[in-house]
Amino acid sequence: MGRLTFQNGPEYFIAAAFKVLKKEKRFRFVMAVEGCLLKKMIEMTATLRISNRFHFTGFLKENQVSQLLSISDAFADAMTPCMG
Repeated sequence: MGRLTFQNGPEYFIAAAFKVLKKEKRFRFVMAVEGCLLKKMIEMTATLRISNRFHFTGFLKENQVSQLLSISDAFADAMTPCMG
């Protein structure tokens, strides 16, 4: 959830999802993000032929985030290290 940027490494999440889906097809993945890489990530899921298992929601309001998390089995978040 948040901004989709190069620093967050969204392609690693999609690559991991691809590996999961090779073993178990019943999972769905949600990326509640916006940003300059969104189109590229949508294209990546299409290239890997997993776009039917992905949902790109865009920005979500707080109540929508709570609702999404309440029906989710797992949550992953990209952590960007602080440079200081």
